[in-house]
This record gives sequence, C-alpha cells and structure tokens, in this order.
Amino acid sequence: MSSLDTPVSSLEQLTRLKVEAHSNLLHGDFQGTLQICHDVLQIIHRQPESTQHAEDQVLFFLMRIEAELRLGLFQQAREGLEKHIPPLLALLPEEHPFNITHIFDSVHLELAIGNYTTALKAAKRLITHIRAAQQTADDITRSNLQLARALLMYAHAAAGMNDFKDAFIALAEARNIQMSAGAECEAALTTAHEISTRLLSGDTTDAVTSLVAVCEKILTDNPTWAGLPSLYHNIAVALNCEGRPSDAVDFLAKAAGMCKIFYGEGSADYCRELLSLAQTQLIIGNMKECNLLLERVGSVSSMANDGNYWFIKGDVAYLSGDSETAVQHYRTAIAHITNPVIKADAEQALASALQASGSPKDALLLLDKLASRYEKQYGERSPRTASVCVSLGNIFRHQARYKECLVLYERALSIFEETYGRSHAYVATVKINIGGVYYTQRSFRNALIYFTHVKAIREAVFGPVHPLTIRLYLAIAKTYEQICIELASTVTGITTSGSASLGPRSVGPTAGNMVRQIAGEERSSFEEAQAFYDRALKGCIETYGPNAPETIEVRKSVTELKRRRRNW
Repeated sequence: MSSLDTPVSSLEQLTRLKVEAHSNLLHGDFQGTLQICHDVLQIIHRQPESTQHAEDQVLFFLMRIEAELRLGLFQQAREGLEKHIPPLLALLPEEHPFNITHIFDSVHLELAIGNYTTALKAAKRLITHIRAAQQTADDITRSNLQLARALLMYAHAAAGMNDFKDAFIALAEARNIQMSAGAECEAALTTAHEISTRLLSGDTTDAVTSLVAVCEKILTDNPTWAGLPSLYHNIAVALNCEGRPSDAVDFLAKAAGMCKIFYGEGSADYCRELLSLAQTQLIIGNMKECNLLLERVGSVSSMANDGNYWFIKGDVAYLSGDSETAVQHYRTAIAHITNPVIKADAEQALASALQASGSPKDALLLLDKLASRYEKQYGERSPRTASVCVSLGNIFRHQARYKECLVLYERALSIFEETYGRSHAYVATVKINIGGVYYTQRSFRNALIYFTHVKAIREAVFGPVHPLTIRLYLAIAKTYEQICIELASTVTGITTSGSASLGPRSVGPTAGNMVRQIAGEERSSFEEAQAFYDRALKGCIETYGPNAPETIEVRKSVTELKRRRRNW
C-alpha cells in the first residue's frame, strides 16, 4: 500500500499513483487503492481547471468506487456514483469511455445489494446504449465484450427476479459474443453462470458434471485465470444443491486458496470464500472447523460490519443452543446486510431464534410479514414461501397446534418435492418434522413412515456418523421402541382377557394366533430398535468419543430397551 508523502506536484507523480492504484485493484489490495485515491482526491478534487483535470478526478473516483464495491462499502460507493461523478462527467464528451464505466458500476452496485428491479432497468438501458454506440465504434471487439458484460448483468438481475427465460436468452447471447471475440475463458465462465442459473430455477440435471468439465478446460488453457475462484465457488453451490456438502468443501477450499494468492488474506474476496466454507462446514456438522474459519474472518477489521459474518455466527449460536446470543447476532446481521434476499433469510433465522428464546409472538409477527412478502414477490409455490411455512409450522408445533402445523408442513413438502425432487435435503427436513409431530401425537407407525423415508437421504448427504444422521437413527430407534411397548401391551391385554373368560384353557385358538402374530411383530420391532440404537451408538463413539455425554445417553437407552424387553 502507498500513500502520498508530498502533494501531487507533477504529471509524473500522478501517473505513478494511477498505475499503483490500478495495480492494487488487480492484486486485491482494495484498501491500498482506497488510501491512494483518498489521498489524491484530497488534493485534486476541486472545480476542474481543464478536461484533463476532470478526467483525472473521475478516474480516481472510479477506482475508489470499484474498491468500495469489492469491500462491500455500498453506501460510500453510492455517494461517489450519484454525487461526485455526474458533475464531472458533464464536462466530458458524451462518448467518453468513463460514461459507460460509470453506468457499469451503477448496475454492479444495484446487483450487489440485491436491487434487482433497478439493476434490470439500468442493464437494459446500458445494453441499448452499447448497441447504439456500436455503429460508430472504432474497436468493435471491445464494444462487443462490453455488450457481453452488460448482458451478463441483465441475466443476473433477471434471475434474481425469477425471470429465468430472459436470463437464459441473455446468457446465450453473451457466450456467443465472447466465443466470437476469442474470449474462451470468459465464455466458459458464462457457461458456469448459466448452470448456476439453472440451479436457481430448480434444475440440477448434470450441474456438477458440466461445471467440472468447464473447470478442467480452463485449467488446461489458463491455470492462473482470475475467474477460477468464481468457477470453483459455482461448483460448490451445485454440490450443495445436490445435497453433497462434504464434496463442496473441497471446491470452496480451492476457491479460498486462489483468492488468497490473487488478492491476499485481508481481501474481501478471500473472506467471503472463507465464510462460504464456514457455512458449509456448519452444514456437515463440523462446528470446530466452522469456528476456526470465523475466527480468521473476524480478525480482519473490515469484516466487523459484514452481515454474512454475523449471520453465520448467529447460526452457530442457534445450533449450539444459545438462542439469546443467536438473536443478538441475527439482529446485527440484519442491520448490516444490504441484499434484501439475504436479509430476509436472516429475518427468518431471527424468527426461529426468537421462538427458541421465548418470544413466540415476535417470531409469528416477523414470519407473517415474510410470508406475505414472499407470496407477493415469488408466488405461492416458491421454495422461499415453503421455507416460511416450515418456520411457521415449527412455532405451531411448539404451541401444540398440531393440525395447523401439519397443514403448513405438508404444503412446504409438496413445494420442495415439486421443485427439488424427493431426495433433497429440504424434503428430508420437512419429513422429519412431520414424523416428529406424529410421534408427539403417539401415532408411531405414521411417524416411522416419514422417518424411514429420510434415512437414505441423510446417509447419502451427510454419511452415517453425522450428528443429523445420528439423531435420525435415534428417532427411528425410539419409534420402534414405542411400537414394541404398544404391541406388548396389546398382547398382555389379550392374554389377560382370555385367561379371565376361559379359565385354565387360557386364550382360545383365534386369540392365540393373534397373540403369536403380534408377538412376532413386537419381536421384529425390538430387533429394529436395537439395530438403530447400535448405529447411533457407533456414530456417537466416532463423532463425539466413547465417553462423551451423547454416547453415554445412547448406551443408557440401549440398556433400558433390553431391560424392558426382559419384562415383556
């Protein structure tokens, strides 16, 4: 990083600072760029004395804004784009390239904060402007690549508004332009964006295979290309969508590693990849690794105001059972998150934490607002609407309003299955919730149907020793155990009734057959209960250790099951 030791007194010094600030941008030293631009503008930002003076001011403002966008300083970037640059651009010719750079940065800002409606309109105007300018453009290749960039921004905004048809059309045109211009790496990344857009639309077909093929081609042609971290990140997203978070970890680690090389440990890009990695580690139950990653991100001073960082901190606190701390972290996240989609996710998480901390009225009020917003913005059959149904159902379940709870869960299940298929992790979560309601209502056979449907999903996604899989094994074991108790009670009732009415003959032949049939079912249920307790015990020993509280608790359950069996 460099700053001014003396006033900008010569063209040579100004040129050197332009080069240094731009070099910092390319190498990810955004704070360095900010410092240089701040120092220079302190001196040269005044009423322009010439066209060159106006150009110099605009250039340093644009570099400062790009650094602010990369650091997530959106309010500062907006001030520069809307307040400082327009009066200076008015002094330059309309065809000056800074005009179009200003528009690109404005669209970038709206996309970054999730203002997709505004971004879509701005991108559309930008595309129209570039097409018109192409008629007199000196460098048609450069103009075409600008058009491709604008089309990508349009596609991003369209996808954000669930207009996937327009997004795919724009992506296809952008890729064709890039291929014609010989920008093969950029075209490959556009292909990756197209696959990511398909994932957003709910189509996971061959996503990972296609992305890996794109990645292998780029690694062969240009192994140090700066777009590789983004591509690795997209592969990780696809893997998470397929329910393969353990595999996603490897690609996020690669993305983070490349960002560290390209931009440095203190860069926003590197920290964002670490946060994605921390979130995925949390999904697979690796709390220790998640906390270590959060500590690394938290050591970067600029991340103290990063909403995503506090969002994950809230998730960690919530999953650790500290709902009050989770509420505080989620509120901090909401205060700093600018993207309305991510902010709504944080609000939904806050509702769950509020419920857990004993504030169900506040939770319901927040979820009702989100439900109305989602239905209006995304439609009644969108996954986001379904996710709010699950959260509302959780609150009703806690309040023993089981009928209303099941209606919401079944609605969410229908939407998730329709969108993602029957083997998705979201489907598994809702089925477990439904099974839990039936278990509470002592409808154990219905509960078992839902629990056993989920077993294959949990094992495929997380493996047999993940905490979520272990909890499912325990739920199945306890359900079989309750069925055993019911069947044993039925046998006792029939035997007692028969003995009382028939005396020494005990039960009659029909009743005897029934007893033997029920006893066989009871024995089968006992064996299943024992088998799933054994799986849970094995998982606990491997995950928590042989003397951990979780392991000891499962051993107690196994002992109690055997004791009851002897008494049946």
